[in-house]
Amino acid sequence: MQSRKIMAMPATLSSGNGLKIDRMSPIPLYLQIRQWLLPRILNWTDPSEKFYSDDQLSSRFGVSKMTVRQALNGLVDEGYLERTRGRGTFVRTQVFEERLSPRMDIEDQYETAGHNQTVNLDEYLEVNACARHAAILQMKEGEPLLYIRRVRSVSGIPVAVDERWIPAGIARLAEFHEDAATGSIFDRVAAKVRLSRLDWQITIQPANERDAALLLVDKATPLLARSMDYIDEDNRPVLHGLTAHRGDMARYNVSLPIDSDFAKET
Repeated sequence: MQSRKIMAMPATLSSGNGLKIDRMSPIPLYLQIRQWLLPRILNWTDPSEKFYSDDQLSSRFGVSKMTVRQALNGLVDEGYLERTRGRGTFVRTQVFEERLSPRMDIEDQYETAGHNQTVNLDEYLEVNACARHAAILQMKEGEPLLYIRRVRSVSGIPVAVDERWIPAGIARLAEFHEDAATGSIFDRVAAKVRLSRLDWQITIQPANERDAALLLVDKATPLLARSMDYIDEDNRPVLHGLTAHRGDMARYNVSLPIDSDFAKET
């Protein structure tokens, strides 16, 4: 997969920018304009800089202002842009928050917040455990693992890449199959394995070429990464995961209980 480098839109929409729409396509013109604008909005570097006017976009795309407004109004309704009479159109900063808990009900959280989350499967295959993953999952190097990589989008924006490594025996026990790989991996494992805890590590890591392409960012862009290890009641790791978020569009919310004895001591 080739990395797609998205540049911020130039200050002037000149005829040399290669902006084209296909009038023979079944996709409506306003949706074609929206598809072209969205990655530019996601990589807009200065939220204080005014976005492009109806006149500029209408002239450059060769469509009516009504068509341009239909595209822009949709982006306003979805929270990507804000329009103020007398000031113009500006890009809104998008930040999606995930509350971290053992249940990991991420889809429900986004739905409650009014965002539509979709999950697309990028890879689903059996691999041999490398030395690193064999050590993490306490298995022998070369033993089979189920590897899953998927892309999570919120309201059409790709915000995270999920990677999961599951010992083949656990995958069979949990009755994993490709059609179910976009659903809750936690629920599928927890239905068959008694889990005792979930260990997390939260770090910043640079986007590799594949993640950059999937998340529409430049290679080496800082990503907010969460490493997860699910441990069963016999203290054995049964699933290892890594979720890499666009660092400019995600944050974590963690609430930890404090027991009364600890509170008295402090």
